Amino acid sequence: MTIGDLIFYALDIFILFMLVRMRKNSREIEVPTSLGPRWVIPAIFFAIAILGLINYTGLFRWVQTIALVVMGIIYWGMNSGLSPKGVVMIGRLYPYEKSKPITVDDEHHNVTFNIRRSPTPVNFLPEQMKEVRNYLSKYAGIAKHAVRTK
Repeated sequence: MTIGDLIFYALDIFILFMLVRMRKNSREIEVPTSLGPRWVIPAIFFAIAILGLINYTGLFRWVQTIALVVMGIIYWGMNSGLSPKGVVMIGRLYPYEKSKPITVDDEHHNVTFNIRRSPTPVNFLPEQMKEVRNYLSKYAGIAKHAVRTK
């Protein structure tokens, strides 16, 4: 076993830990939405797993292949939407306290919140907008009339 193998094993453990945490956040979503095609990132994991299976040898070959397939399966289950703790985008939690101001745009069927001071929209279905407004009023810590509507 080389130092390179050990670095890859450490990275695998770190990424798996991160993905499990993201998956936990995804399970807490109560008002779901979708952000584009969910199959792209898992497909990349699976493609790299196939390339690793072809190019590597020995134990490293099997550990990397299995780790990448597991990562792809975990990522496949990532969701986006609103949870009691904040906005979740593909498993990443953005707490309401750090995401303000939050704007509800009924015309474009989205909620805009700040990520690192940049406004970021999350799209919902038109029929979800009333539920989104009520949910944000309840959990985002803002009064119903304070949820701005463009």
